[in-house]
Amino acid sequence: MEIYNATAKTKSGELRVTKGIGALLITSSRKVSELVNEKITVFVERQDGNVKILNKVLLKDFILASTFADGLVAGDTANSVGLSALCEIAKFVNMQTGESSGGAIPLAGDEVIIVELTDLVSAQTYTVNGIEYPQIANAFVSSERKTINSDETVRELIVQHRNVMVLGSKSVLESIDMRFSNGRNVTYTKKEIEAISNDVEGIFGFDIDGTVYSDAGSSLVIPLVEVDSIQIEKTAGTSMELTLMSV
Repeated sequence: MEIYNATAKTKSGELRVTKGIGALLITSSRKVSELVNEKITVFVERQDGNVKILNKVLLKDFILASTFADGLVAGDTANSVGLSALCEIAKFVNMQTGESSGGAIPLAGDEVIIVELTDLVSAQTYTVNGIEYPQIANAFVSSERKTINSDETVRELIVQHRNVMVLGSKSVLESIDMRFSNGRNVTYTKKEIEAISNDVEGIFGFDIDGTVYSDAGSSLVIPLVEVDSIQIEKTAGTSMELTLMSV
């Protein structure tokens, strides 16, 4: 079901969804690599306390993390569709096998799902559809935003419960040291971590005219499966934004 479709606006306002959806189909006239400051917020409004899913996460990061190794971003440039991406906000996890699939967020009484887009480019078009699933979700997507200041050259982060990271300024990255759950430490240079990312997903999008996309611009998506902590080394003088997600 379509919950938003607009041009010439810089924010959507709070979009109230009364059905139990589990994913968002996000479409825009902009390509993923062209997204810059657009942000998305998603939470479940409940009487006993709201459930935060996304809190002003960069739309670009959300799309890249959601489709990494598990989907592609489609486009139809001839018809002014720069991107079309299916992004889960909840899922059903089989507790016996660990396998997951799409799941609808359960809603009771007056509970609603709130979706909000901010910092949109008024000259562009953005649409959002809510996707329902037959199964009930038992896990939510979660995220956190981090900033490594311009004067910092090293930052350690605990990422035990995250499975993907999106770096917003890969040009200032020097290396990443990863401490895995088996106790091993491995250090990767920027060139090496780019190769690992490309090995997991060398192509992240396509256009129906046959064009394929393998470059997300300044962003770099990094898998964090079985990683407990990371130490990022960067050059001084420029800050680095990153998003950690569990998807």
